[in-house]
Amino acid sequence: ELTLSEQLEETFIVGLRLKKGISLKTLNEQFSPEILRPIFSKIDILKSQKIILEEDGYLKLSEQGTLMLNAALQFIFN
Repeated sequence: ELTLSEQLEETFIVGLRLKKGISLKTLNEQFSPEILRPIFSKIDILKSQKIILEEDGYLKLSEQGTLMLNAALQFIFN
């Protein structure tokens, strides 16, 4: 059984590889604001650097972000 933090990390590892990305609605339904707040603050940095995009209620990698997936995940979760 994975911890909530591990489940969140898995959601990002799988979801960011999908063309559609990760549903913000699903994230907010599955995880508490307390666990998401630090993650979203890091995602805001990646969004400002155009590595992660927010479109139609989904977080997804930009073309540049696709090349930096592992680095982006390390930044978010470490």
